[in-house]
Amino acid sequence: MNLAPIALFVYNRLEYTQKTVIALKKNLLAKKSNLYIFSDYAKNENDLKKVLLVRDFISKIKGFKNIRIIYRNKNYGLCKNILSGIDYIFKFYRKIIVLEDDIVTSRYFLQYMNKNLDIYELSKKVVSIHGYNYPINKKGLNNFFFIKGADCWGWSTWKKKWKKYYIDNSNYLEKKILKQDRVKEFNFDNSYNFYKMLTDNKKIKKSWAINWYASTFIMNLLTLYPAKTLVKNIGLIGTNNNKSNINFNSTLDNNFRNFKMLEEVEDLYAKKRMKKFLSKCRFNEYKIKFLVYLNKHLAI
Repeated sequence: MNLAPIALFVYNRLEYTQKTVIALKKNLLAKKSNLYIFSDYAKNENDLKKVLLVRDFISKIKGFKNIRIIYRNKNYGLCKNILSGIDYIFKFYRKIIVLEDDIVTSRYFLQYMNKNLDIYELSKKVVSIHGYNYPINKKGLNNFFFIKGADCWGWSTWKKKWKKYYIDNSNYLEKKILKQDRVKEFNFDNSYNFYKMLTDNKKIKKSWAINWYASTFIMNLLTLYPAKTLVKNIGLIGTNNNKSNINFNSTLDNNFRNFKMLEEVEDLYAKKRMKKFLSKCRFNEYKIKFLVYLNKHLAI
């Protein structure tokens, strides 16, 4: 098996970075994998000490086939750091596995990624492999399934597909979804307002991930998901934080499961489970906004 390189993006969170690396080293293919670490520079003096602590830690990492660290000499920000890092990897490789500094992986994560990168490389419908799944009811789900679009918590793709489908233009993507009359579908049947995230991104240009989802969605491309999550996000207070305290915590699956080629169609049963979870997120989000409103306007 020709293993994909791992691109790890870090900034100033030493504790999370340590946990991410420790878990990754426990993967059965870690010692055979090349690891590239993209270390962003501090955006202010307050962050500099933390960045230097992270850089000291990553400079001593062992347990992989080869390790290369790319130190940014100015602050890129998460979005630019990731996009430029992916472009860098694709100068040398035809596939990539992407992790941020707060993604703890199952010990079978690399096997899942590499095996399915091989299985679906020539597919015209499958655009990426994803490691995370929401804490949804797993009863009746297939071990693995396809959902339309793409995702960003522990994922992989191929050079040809990334270069062909990723569109770094929120305005174009917004208009395309409108023209296709697919806002409701884009929002998982209005269970969560991904479309607002896309339109907001026109102004702040902070998220590459919503553009990745939209780019692949308008082309009706598919991403492979595990029913039981192979990654866990431990840092929901980071750049793209979880302000609503919604529980995204899924239990890591450390059981090996056979990987085989699936029929390349969206799994509507699995999507229904996801929609149910996202609907709860939306309810919590509105509830918190309402409580904030009460505190501001009804305080005695």
